[in-house]
Amino acid sequence: MRRFLCLCLIALCLTACGGEVRVSDVTGIAGATSRQQVISDHPHHVLIGQAMILRRGAELYYVVEIGQTWDGVHRRLRMDTAWHNQEPLTFRGMRRTERFCRPLGNCLGYRVGLLGFTAAGFAEAAETGVEATLIGPDAVIEIHIRPGLFAEALERAVTSGMLSDQVTPPEPATPPSG
Repeated sequence: MRRFLCLCLIALCLTACGGEVRVSDVTGIAGATSRQQVISDHPHHVLIGQAMILRRGAELYYVVEIGQTWDGVHRRLRMDTAWHNQEPLTFRGMRRTERFCRPLGNCLGYRVGLLGFTAAGFAEAAETGVEATLIGPDAVIEIHIRPGLFAEALERAVTSGMLSDQVTPPEPATPPSG
């Protein structure tokens, strides 16, 4: 009986930890996501990233949501900008106390922000990954987003048919507001 319960728990975790494709009946927004993965193992702030392709009507948005895991000690992390090779990236920081949820209902962390990409930039990141520096009033943190996260979201979007009519995003891609 114990083995069975452990197997059920592992299966639930594997299902919850992976990405997915969803469509909201209320808003009509469709989204394909990757799994969540640690993108910065800073000594005081562990950041999690999840690549997403969102579609609202004819508009496509290519983003990476960044969240902070809660460690019981450090407060919510605020970031203003993201940089790569001395160039600013499209970034929208979160100022409210919006919760960031991990699998199995762990919603103790906070959303840090969204990185926006063009379709071409997202496809390139699926090959090379992204290294960037987040800068804000609370810290300067290096992040490393592996190519697999971008590739997973892209594969789910293609497989689900979200990208079948070759709709292109606004240039530069601006993440939709909260």
